[in-house]
Amino acid sequence: MKNLKVGVKLGLGFGLVILFLLVVSVLGITRMAQLNESLRQIGEERWPRANLAHDIVLKSNGIAIALRNMMLSTTREDIARQKDVVFETRKALGGIVDKLKEVINNPKGRELLQKVIENRQRYVAGQDRLIELIEAGQTEASRLYLQNELRPVLRGYQESADGLAKFQGELLDASVKEGKEAYESARLLMILSMVAALVVAALVGFLITRGLLKQLGGEPDYAAEVARRVADGDLTVRVEVGAKDQTSLLFAMRGMVERLSRTIGEVRVSADQLSAASEQVSATSQSLSQAASEQAASLEETSASIEQMSASINQNTENAKVTDGIAN
Repeated sequence: MKNLKVGVKLGLGFGLVILFLLVVSVLGITRMAQLNESLRQIGEERWPRANLAHDIVLKSNGIAIALRNMMLSTTREDIARQKDVVFETRKALGGIVDKLKEVINNPKGRELLQKVIENRQRYVAGQDRLIELIEAGQTEASRLYLQNELRPVLRGYQESADGLAKFQGELLDASVKEGKEAYESARLLMILSMVAALVVAALVGFLITRGLLKQLGGEPDYAAEVARRVADGDLTVRVEVGAKDQTSLLFAMRGMVERLSRTIGEVRVSADQLSAASEQVSATSQSLSQAASEQAASLEETSASIEQMSASINQNTENAKVTDGIAN
Protein backbone atom coordinates (compact mmCIF):
# COMPACT_ATOMS: atom_id res chain seq x y z
CA MET A 1 0.00 0.00 0.00
CA LYS A 2 2.79 2.45 0.90
CA ASN A 3 4.47 1.90 -2.48
CA LEU A 4 1.38 2.91 -4.43
CA LYS A 5 1.19 6.26 -6.18
CA VAL A 6 -0.82 9.04 -4.58
CA GLY A 7 -3.31 9.02 -7.44
CA VAL A 8 -3.82 5.28 -7.06
CA LYS A 9 -4.33 5.63 -3.30
CA LEU A 10 -6.89 8.39 -3.77
CA GLY A 11 -8.61 6.41 -6.51
CA LEU A 12 -8.82 3.31 -4.32
CA GLY A 13 -10.09 5.35 -1.37
CA PHE A 14 -12.81 7.12 -3.33
CA GLY A 15 -13.63 3.88 -5.14
CA LEU A 16 -14.16 2.11 -1.83
CA VAL A 17 -16.42 4.90 -0.59
CA ILE A 18 -18.41 4.85 -3.84
CA LEU A 19 -18.70 1.06 -3.54
CA PHE A 20 -20.15 1.40 -0.05
CA LEU A 21 -22.58 4.06 -1.26
CA LEU A 22 -23.59 1.76 -4.10
CA VAL A 23 -24.15 -1.09 -1.65
CA VAL A 24 -26.24 1.20 0.56
CA SER A 25 -28.28 2.29 -2.47
CA VAL A 26 -28.84 -1.28 -3.65
CA LEU A 27 -29.84 -2.40 -0.17
CA GLY A 28 -32.17 0.55 0.17
CA ILE A 29 -33.81 -0.12 -3.19
CA THR A 30 -34.13 -3.84 -2.39
CA ARG A 31 -35.69 -3.18 1.00
CA MET A 32 -38.00 -0.56 -0.48
CA ALA A 33 -39.09 -3.12 -3.07
CA GLN A 34 -39.83 -5.62 -0.29
CA LEU A 35 -41.75 -2.99 1.64
CA ASN A 36 -43.65 -2.04 -1.50
CA GLU A 37 -44.53 -5.69 -2.07
CA SER A 38 -45.80 -5.96 1.51
CA LEU A 39 -47.92 -2.85 1.05
CA ARG A 40 -49.18 -4.10 -2.30
CA GLN A 41 -50.10 -7.42 -0.76
CA ILE A 42 -51.96 -5.63 2.02
CA GLY A 43 -53.75 -3.18 -0.26
CA GLU A 44 -54.52 -5.47 -3.19
CA GLU A 45 -54.91 -8.90 -1.60
CA ARG A 46 -55.19 -9.25 2.15
CA TRP A 47 -57.33 -6.21 2.92
CA PRO A 48 -59.91 -6.78 0.12
CA ARG A 49 -60.18 -10.48 1.01
CA ALA A 50 -60.66 -9.69 4.69
CA ASN A 51 -63.36 -7.17 3.75
CA LEU A 52 -65.11 -9.68 1.51
CA ALA A 53 -65.05 -12.33 4.23
CA HIS A 54 -66.40 -9.80 6.71
CA ASP A 55 -69.14 -8.83 4.23
CA ILE A 56 -70.32 -12.46 4.20
CA VAL A 57 -70.92 -12.23 7.95
CA LEU A 58 -72.69 -8.87 7.66
CA LYS A 59 -74.89 -9.88 4.75
CA SER A 60 -75.81 -13.21 6.34
CA ASN A 61 -76.96 -11.23 9.36
CA GLY A 62 -78.91 -8.99 7.00
CA ILE A 63 -80.69 -12.02 5.52
CA ALA A 64 -81.50 -13.32 9.01
CA ILE A 65 -83.01 -9.93 9.92
CA ALA A 66 -85.04 -9.86 6.68
CA LEU A 67 -86.38 -13.37 7.36
CA ARG A 68 -87.35 -12.35 10.88
CA ASN A 69 -89.11 -9.29 9.51
CA MET A 70 -90.99 -11.51 7.06
CA MET A 71 -92.27 -13.59 9.93
CA LEU A 72 -93.40 -10.44 11.75
CA SER A 73 -94.99 -8.86 8.68
CA THR A 74 -98.78 -8.64 8.59
CA THR A 75 -99.23 -7.69 4.94
CA ARG A 76 -98.36 -9.41 1.69
CA GLU A 77 -96.61 -6.26 0.46
CA ASP A 78 -94.27 -6.18 3.44
CA ILE A 79 -93.55 -9.90 3.05
CA ALA A 80 -92.72 -9.37 -0.65
CA ARG A 81 -90.48 -6.41 0.20
CA GLN A 82 -88.53 -8.43 2.76
CA LYS A 83 -88.31 -11.32 0.31
CA ASP A 84 -86.72 -8.98 -2.25
CA VAL A 85 -84.20 -7.96 0.39
CA VAL A 86 -83.36 -11.63 1.00
CA PHE A 87 -82.87 -12.38 -2.70
CA GLU A 88 -80.85 -9.24 -3.40
CA THR A 89 -78.60 -9.94 -0.45
CA ARG A 90 -78.30 -13.58 -1.49
CA LYS A 91 -77.24 -12.48 -4.98
CA ALA A 92 -74.66 -10.11 -3.51
CA LEU A 93 -73.35 -12.93 -1.33
CA GLY A 94 -73.03 -15.16 -4.39
CA GLY A 95 -70.88 -12.49 -6.06
CA ILE A 96 -68.70 -12.22 -2.95
CA VAL A 97 -68.21 -15.99 -2.81
CA ASP A 98 -67.33 -16.11 -6.53
CA LYS A 99 -64.82 -13.29 -6.02
CA LEU A 100 -63.24 -15.08 -3.08
CA LYS A 101 -62.91 -18.23 -5.19
CA GLU A 102 -60.80 -16.24 -7.63
CA VAL A 103 -58.53 -14.47 -5.17
CA ILE A 104 -57.98 -16.92 -2.32
CA ASN A 105 -55.02 -19.18 -3.10
CA ASN A 106 -53.97 -20.14 0.41
CA PRO A 107 -54.75 -23.84 1.08
CA LYS A 108 -56.27 -23.16 4.49
CA GLY A 109 -58.18 -20.20 3.14
CA ARG A 110 -59.64 -22.28 0.31
CA GLU A 111 -60.60 -24.97 2.82
CA LEU A 112 -62.42 -22.43 4.99
CA LEU A 113 -64.09 -20.93 1.92
CA GLN A 114 -65.32 -24.37 0.86
CA LYS A 115 -66.96 -24.79 4.27
CA VAL A 116 -68.64 -21.42 3.83
CA ILE A 117 -69.93 -22.47 0.41
CA GLU A 118 -71.31 -25.76 1.72
CA ASN A 119 -73.00 -24.14 4.72
CA ARG A 120 -74.36 -21.37 2.50
CA GLN A 121 -75.97 -23.90 0.19
CA ARG A 122 -77.74 -25.48 3.16
CA TYR A 123 -78.72 -22.08 4.48
CA VAL A 124 -80.12 -21.00 1.09
CA ALA A 125 -82.20 -24.16 0.91
CA GLY A 126 -83.46 -23.46 4.44
CA GLN A 127 -84.29 -19.88 3.49
CA ASP A 128 -86.41 -21.05 0.58
CA ARG A 129 -88.28 -23.51 2.82
CA LEU A 130 -88.93 -20.82 5.45
CA ILE A 131 -90.14 -18.35 2.80
CA GLU A 132 -92.57 -20.98 1.50
CA LEU A 133 -94.01 -21.48 4.98
CA ILE A 134 -94.31 -17.72 5.56
CA GLU A 135 -95.99 -17.11 2.20
CA ALA A 136 -98.38 -20.02 2.94
CA GLY A 137 -99.39 -18.26 6.14
CA GLN A 138 -98.14 -21.08 8.36
CA THR A 139 -96.90 -18.84 11.11
CA GLU A 140 -96.40 -21.47 13.78
CA ALA A 141 -94.76 -23.94 11.40
CA SER A 142 -92.43 -21.23 10.11
CA ARG A 143 -91.53 -20.23 13.68
CA LEU A 144 -90.76 -23.83 14.64
CA TYR A 145 -88.79 -24.38 11.42
CA LEU A 146 -86.75 -21.25 12.02
CA GLN A 147 -86.06 -22.18 15.61
CA ASN A 148 -85.38 -25.88 15.20
CA GLU A 149 -84.09 -26.25 11.65
CA LEU A 150 -82.84 -23.03 10.13
CA ARG A 151 -81.19 -21.42 13.14
CA PRO A 152 -78.61 -24.25 13.60
CA VAL A 153 -77.86 -24.07 9.86
CA LEU A 154 -77.47 -20.28 10.13
CA ARG A 155 -75.20 -20.72 13.13
CA GLY A 156 -72.96 -23.14 11.21
CA TYR A 157 -72.93 -20.78 8.23
CA GLN A 158 -72.02 -17.80 10.37
CA GLU A 159 -69.34 -19.73 12.23
CA SER A 160 -67.72 -20.80 8.97
CA ALA A 161 -67.97 -17.23 7.66
CA ASP A 162 -66.51 -15.91 10.93
CA GLY A 163 -63.69 -18.45 10.65
CA LEU A 164 -62.90 -17.31 7.11
CA ALA A 165 -63.05 -13.65 8.13
CA LYS A 166 -60.84 -14.31 11.14
CA PHE A 167 -58.30 -16.19 9.02
CA GLN A 168 -58.20 -13.40 6.43
CA GLY A 169 -57.83 -10.91 9.27
CA GLU A 170 -54.90 -12.90 10.64
CA LEU A 171 -53.29 -12.88 7.20
CA LEU A 172 -53.84 -9.13 7.05
CA ASP A 173 -52.31 -8.66 10.49
CA ALA A 174 -49.37 -10.84 9.45
CA SER A 175 -48.87 -8.70 6.33
CA VAL A 176 -49.00 -5.53 8.41
CA LYS A 177 -46.49 -7.03 10.82
CA GLU A 178 -44.26 -8.12 7.94
CA GLY A 179 -44.47 -4.64 6.45
CA LYS A 180 -43.54 -3.09 9.78
CA GLU A 181 -40.67 -5.52 10.23
CA ALA A 182 -39.52 -4.88 6.66
CA TYR A 183 -39.55 -1.14 7.34
CA GLU A 184 -37.68 -1.48 10.63
CA SER A 185 -35.19 -3.90 9.07
CA ALA A 186 -34.67 -1.60 6.09
CA ARG A 187 -34.22 1.41 8.36
CA LEU A 188 -31.75 -0.43 10.60
CA LEU A 189 -29.84 -1.80 7.62
CA MET A 190 -29.71 1.62 5.97
CA ILE A 191 -28.49 3.24 9.19
CA LEU A 192 -25.84 0.57 9.74
CA SER A 193 -24.76 0.76 6.10
CA MET A 194 -24.49 4.54 6.20
CA VAL A 195 -22.56 4.41 9.47
CA ALA A 196 -20.26 1.78 7.97
CA ALA A 197 -19.80 3.91 4.84
CA LEU A 198 -18.99 6.97 6.95
CA VAL A 199 -16.55 5.00 9.11
CA VAL A 200 -14.84 3.54 6.04
CA ALA A 201 -14.70 6.96 4.37
CA ALA A 202 -13.22 8.52 7.50
CA LEU A 203 -10.75 5.64 7.92
CA VAL A 204 -9.67 5.76 4.28
CA GLY A 205 -9.28 9.54 4.45
CA PHE A 206 -7.26 9.25 7.67
CA LEU A 207 -4.98 6.53 6.28
CA ILE A 208 -4.37 8.37 3.01
CA THR A 209 -3.73 11.67 4.81
CA ARG A 210 -1.40 10.03 7.32
CA GLY A 211 0.43 8.23 4.52
CA LEU A 212 0.89 11.44 2.53
CA LEU A 213 2.07 13.38 5.59
CA LYS A 214 4.46 10.54 6.40
CA GLN A 215 5.85 10.62 2.88
CA LEU A 216 6.17 14.41 2.95
CA GLY A 217 7.42 14.54 6.54
CA GLY A 218 5.16 17.49 7.36
CA GLU A 219 2.45 19.74 6.01
CA PRO A 220 2.52 20.31 2.23
CA ASP A 221 2.77 24.10 2.72
CA TYR A 222 5.85 23.69 4.92
CA ALA A 223 7.48 21.32 2.42
CA ALA A 224 6.77 23.79 -0.40
CA GLU A 225 8.27 26.67 1.63
CA VAL A 226 11.45 24.67 2.34
CA ALA A 227 11.78 23.73 -1.33
CA ARG A 228 11.29 27.38 -2.37
CA ARG A 229 13.99 28.64 0.01
CA VAL A 230 16.42 25.95 -1.13
CA ALA A 231 15.65 26.83 -4.76
CA ASP A 232 16.42 30.48 -3.93
CA GLY A 233 19.84 29.39 -2.66
CA ASP A 234 19.11 29.70 1.04
CA LEU A 235 21.06 26.80 2.55
CA THR A 236 20.70 28.16 6.07
CA VAL A 237 17.11 26.91 6.25
CA ARG A 238 16.49 24.53 9.13
CA VAL A 239 14.35 21.58 8.01
CA GLU A 240 12.26 20.25 10.88
CA VAL A 241 11.47 16.51 10.75
CA GLY A 242 10.21 13.94 13.22
CA ALA A 243 12.54 12.16 15.61
CA LYS A 244 12.02 8.79 13.89
CA ASP A 245 11.64 10.15 10.36
CA GLN A 246 14.27 8.74 8.01
CA THR A 247 12.30 8.24 4.80
CA SER A 248 10.24 11.37 4.15
CA LEU A 249 10.71 14.04 1.52
CA LEU A 250 11.65 16.64 4.14
CA PHE A 251 14.23 14.25 5.63
CA ALA A 252 15.77 13.85 2.18
CA MET A 253 15.70 17.63 1.68
CA ARG A 254 17.42 18.15 5.02
CA GLY A 255 20.14 15.70 3.98
CA MET A 256 20.43 17.49 0.64
CA VAL A 257 20.76 20.88 2.35
CA GLU A 258 23.39 19.52 4.74
CA ARG A 259 25.38 17.91 1.92
CA LEU A 260 25.15 21.03 -0.22
CA SER A 261 26.25 23.17 2.70
CA ARG A 262 29.15 20.82 3.39
CA THR A 263 30.13 20.70 -0.28
CA ILE A 264 29.99 24.47 -0.62
CA GLY A 265 32.08 24.81 2.56
CA GLU A 266 34.66 22.44 1.12
CA VAL A 267 34.66 24.37 -2.14
CA ARG A 268 35.11 27.62 -0.22
CA VAL A 269 38.08 26.16 1.73
CA SER A 270 39.60 24.87 -1.50
CA ALA A 271 39.07 28.26 -3.10
CA ASP A 272 40.78 29.94 -0.15
CA GLN A 273 43.67 27.50 -0.39
CA LEU A 274 43.90 28.08 -4.13
CA SER A 275 43.86 31.83 -3.55
CA ALA A 276 46.68 31.52 -1.01
CA ALA A 277 48.67 29.33 -3.40
CA SER A 278 48.09 31.87 -6.15
CA GLU A 279 49.38 34.63 -3.92
CA GLN A 280 52.49 32.54 -3.14
CA VAL A 281 53.04 31.87 -6.82
CA SER A 282 52.64 35.57 -7.52
CA ALA A 283 55.18 36.44 -4.82
CA THR A 284 57.59 33.82 -6.14
CA SER A 285 57.14 35.18 -9.63
CA GLN A 286 57.90 38.66 -8.40
CA SER A 287 61.03 37.38 -6.62
CA LEU A 288 62.16 35.57 -9.74
CA SER A 289 61.49 38.65 -11.81
CA GLN A 290 63.52 40.79 -9.43
CA ALA A 291 66.36 38.25 -9.43
CA ALA A 292 66.28 38.16 -13.19
CA SER A 293 66.43 41.94 -13.29
CA GLU A 294 69.38 41.96 -10.93
CA GLN A 295 71.12 39.28 -13.00
CA ALA A 296 70.49 41.32 -16.12
CA ALA A 297 72.03 44.37 -14.45
CA SER A 298 75.06 42.28 -13.41
CA LEU A 299 75.39 41.00 -16.94
CA GLU A 300 75.29 44.54 -18.26
CA GLU A 301 77.99 45.56 -15.78
CA THR A 302 80.08 42.51 -16.70
CA SER A 303 79.63 43.31 -20.38
CA ALA A 304 80.76 46.88 -19.77
CA SER A 305 83.77 45.64 -17.85
CA ILE A 306 84.60 43.23 -20.64
CA GLU A 307 84.31 46.05 -23.19
CA GLN A 308 86.59 48.18 -21.05
CA MET A 309 89.06 45.32 -20.74
CA SER A 310 88.86 44.79 -24.49
CA ALA A 311 89.51 48.48 -25.07
CA SER A 312 92.44 48.37 -22.66
CA ILE A 313 93.85 45.33 -24.39
CA ASN A 314 93.48 47.02 -27.78
CA GLN A 315 95.13 50.09 -26.41
CA ASN A 316 97.97 48.06 -24.98
CA THR A 317 98.38 46.33 -28.32
CA GLU A 318 98.63 49.65 -30.12
CA ASN A 319 101.06 50.91 -27.56
CA ALA A 320 103.15 47.79 -27.99
CA LYS A 321 103.22 48.29 -31.74
CA VAL A 322 104.30 51.89 -31.33
CA THR A 323 107.02 50.92 -28.90
CA ASP A 324 108.22 48.22 -31.19
CA GLY A 325 108.40 50.70 -34.05
CA ILE A 326 110.40 53.14 -32.04
CA ALA A 327 112.80 50.44 -30.98
CA ASN A 328 113.50 49.45 -34.57
